[in-house]
Amino acid sequence: MKALFTLALIFFFSFISTAQQFSWELDFDSSISVNDMAIGQSDDAYFVAATKYAEDSGFRKTILFTKTNLEGEIIWSKKLATADADFSVSIQDIVVTAEGNCFLAGEYSLNNQNPRQPFVLATDSDGNILWNRKIDHSITSAIKIDELDDGTMLLTFKYFDDGQYRLFCKMDAEGDFSDEKTINSTQHNPIQVLANGTNFDLLFLNGNLMNVSNDLSTVNWQKKYFNEIGIAFNRAVNGDFLFASATVAFPGYATVFRTDSDGNLIWIKYIEVWEGSTQSQTTIFDIVGFHFIHENEAGEIVVCANSEGGLFGSINLVFDAEGNYKSNFKIFEFRHKIELTSDDQFALIGFTNQGTLNTQPMVFESRLTSMKYPCDTTLSYSISTPENPELDPDSIVFSDTEPLTHESVELTSSDFSPEVSQHCDFSISVDEVHPSQSLKLFPNPTSGRLTVKLQSPGINKIEIFDRFGKRLKIERTVTANAELDLSGLSAGIYFLSVSDEEGKSQVKKIVIGR
Repeated sequence: MKALFTLALIFFFSFISTAQQFSWELDFDSSISVNDMAIGQSDDAYFVAATKYAEDSGFRKTILFTKTNLEGEIIWSKKLATADADFSVSIQDIVVTAEGNCFLAGEYSLNNQNPRQPFVLATDSDGNILWNRKIDHSITSAIKIDELDDGTMLLTFKYFDDGQYRLFCKMDAEGDFSDEKTINSTQHNPIQVLANGTNFDLLFLNGNLMNVSNDLSTVNWQKKYFNEIGIAFNRAVNGDFLFASATVAFPGYATVFRTDSDGNLIWIKYIEVWEGSTQSQTTIFDIVGFHFIHENEAGEIVVCANSEGGLFGSINLVFDAEGNYKSNFKIFEFRHKIELTSDDQFALIGFTNQGTLNTQPMVFESRLTSMKYPCDTTLSYSISTPENPELDPDSIVFSDTEPLTHESVELTSSDFSPEVSQHCDFSISVDEVHPSQSLKLFPNPTSGRLTVKLQSPGINKIEIFDRFGKRLKIERTVTANAELDLSGLSAGIYFLSVSDEEGKSQVKKIVIGR
């Protein structure tokens, strides 16, 4: 029986607390389109947007929009719909500013009919509608929206007008469009934008990566990397580029590599993963696309890969800064949308079954990027070193096009209350993780000096967390013994996490007294 979410905090002693990590189910009591949903984050809140299909009203689509705090507690939920019940609006992408203003991008159309038109909706942090724009084009692909460092939005979609065109344009906070451009091929599908000062990095599905000025007037440089069925990139703290590419298709496996800022290859790894001990067509994890690749605060490189259509969950692959494999874990829900929210965390929405119009509650989680949770599983793997995947880049040219025309439509907004219950139990009692390994701490309680001893295998990483889940200290060693100086910490209860060379973790409670 489902219980409504309460405000009480439950502390999770695997150095997890609801202040940072949670796992809930949101029951919208509706059919949700798994292809039309998004998640975003401001400095102090999450925003979850989904598209409801009403079968009894000609499959009319409306937007379900929910704001929570960073503990996952619901602040408000709004149902956004057209005033004319013969028309639909949907959500495919979202940008949330640091202040909490939201820009939702999706489609406007007659119920379950073509043509579909690009649609952008802006709200304030309380969910009040500021403006909307229905763009006068017939859309043929999903709309994408990203925030640039100059405070404007980059909008892109493919449309039909006596031929197909891929359009890029800028949009300001008031919904005014500028710098409209098309490119010379509709086969170049943009999948990722990374703001970078007065420029932005733009990655296409076919592996072309370019750096473009914010006004779309100049391409500063361009590279291309081979992939068969998905690619993602990011920048490391030192300016290096990080890439994850599905260089083999059917089944899809991952090539993970790092280059310097000039594109010179530093390291490269090819990894195959599968369920159980035997690798076969029925046990492989078929990678099709990536949610993100990222360098976390510990310097680890974390790759989050999607399965085909999201039908088999997602998998996180963890490497150290030099490309040495550390661990993996499979997230078992389906049809994920995942948003990297900080250096160490990501937010996830998905479902517990594989349906396209899903009537099950939506899973909503906040997780550490490299942490395996109780509902996750570890897969078998193999590692090898492939060839450099760099290719000659394609010719991609931005050209001026006609300014966009648009109009506003009448929308309605009403409150609703989704029911919330626990999904995965993130709570793990101290000493429950890998209890067969011999981890010893002494003296405990301690006045400041602490010896950590792990018999086999050797210690790879030691982390200290306070009782709220905040990481206070991280140290690395390759020996079986470590000496920690905790004299800088106040008296109280803390949690120590030890990761071994196999990527497995143990957690112990420690007490500091004075």
